Amino acid sequence: MADRWHPLKNLREALEKLLKRQLQQKRPRPLQRFCPSVAGMSETNDYLERSRVRLLPHLLNSKRNKRARSIRPPPARLPHAQQAPWMLLRPEKLDDEQQSIVEKLCQLFPQIGRAQELAQEFTRIVRERSADKFNEWLRSAMQSKLKEFVSFARGLSEDYEAVVNALHYQWSNGQLEGQVNRLKLIKRQMYGRAKFDLLRARVLHSE
Repeated sequence: MADRWHPLKNLREALEKLLKRQLQQKRPRPLQRFCPSVAGMSETNDYLERSRVRLLPHLLNSKRNKRARSIRPPPARLPHAQQAPWMLLRPEKLDDEQQSIVEKLCQLFPQIGRAQELAQEFTRIVRERSADKFNEWLRSAMQSKLKEFVSFARGLSEDYEAVVNALHYQWSNGQLEGQVNRLKLIKRQMYGRAKFDLLRARVLHSE
């Protein structure tokens, strides 16, 4: 039987990897968006001269409107890949500005929107222990074409029985994990200088 903490941790890691991949795929804006009439022309002296003429009004307007632009609120920055997962997983905890950022993020990167749907659904399945919905979620994740979630779903499939048991029953190996962490903490406190007898005594009698 698996504990329910590790699948959620692995889900967050998969979501973070997807966010990092998506946010690193920003492409520079093409020249045609800014000056379509001159894009593709050869870089001759005549071309440069015509370009200056065309750009002159824009430069003048830019100077005139510099003060007006300076008072506009700065555009919202996209969150860091390590900060965004909790924003996608816990929308009920977000303020209006953060909700706006998440909406913009999903609009700019459709794969992130799909990943958010899968991540929120898996979180609900684990927290509500909805074992009957797990197989359907696995199929959706495998068919999502999101490589991070496909990999995550494959990992769950390899440990299928333990994951399903964790969803069926209220028990888990969380108590075992806690005892292992406690043992490691006591061992580290002794800096490796004590033998097993002292370690055993401290484990059995420590509060």
